Amino acid sequence: MRPISREVLARNEAAKLAAAELPDGACTRRGRLWSVLERAHRRASTPEEAAQVVAAAREEFCAGCPALMACHRLAEVGTYTGLAAGAAYENGERQKDTWTAPKAGRQRKTRPKAAAPTTERTTSRQVDRRAS
Repeated sequence: MRPISREVLARNEAAKLAAAELPDGACTRRGRLWSVLERAHRRASTPEEAAQVVAAAREEFCAGCPALMACHRLAEVGTYTGLAAGAAYENGERQKDTWTAPKAGRQRKTRPKAAAPTTERTTSRQVDRRAS
């Protein structure tokens, strides 16, 4: 069996195990409120706003939740982006509370590329005119 296949199978099994524990989660029967928090976090325009939403989710849902570790494992294994286990995640990696999600249609800021030097090209017709 190829190594990547083993990794995929292991990830799938871990996700199944974590998901089996989630029905006991504090957010299970309060999906609408959780969706509001997820939306608020996605729309947060400042790190302070994002941190407030993460703190609200942690206090309202995740503090003392019996499925906290299962939720964390599922977020990591499932490469989840959003709120889970009282924290923000991007592609399965836990982020700082102040992390803001990339907005649709925008890319993360990267270092600007150095401008390529421009050279003026001279055509053969221009050379002929100069020679005359």
